[in-house]
Amino acid sequence: MLRITETEAHGVVTLKLEGKLVGAWVAEAEAIVAAKAVAGPVRLNATELQFADTVGMCLLRSWLLQGIEISSSNPYSRALIELARTGC
Repeated sequence: MLRITETEAHGVVTLKLEGKLVGAWVAEAEAIVAAKAVAGPVRLNATELQFADTVGMCLLRSWLLQGIEISSSNPYSRALIELARTGC
């Protein structure tokens, strides 16, 4: 399961990803982020991201290539983000 919660401050939407970025949740996450990005700047908080499959990793990479900031204070999810930077 993947939970996405939204906060907004100073015109920037932050979406918090919690759970697993896998399967059908990848397409759902992609659609939500794309819809929010149309309206303005988006940041992703991946601190509570527990796992990403291959397709999820490719989505993380796609977001990074689009210039979307993805942050985490969790060593595991920071490692996922760094791995996504190298490819999928």
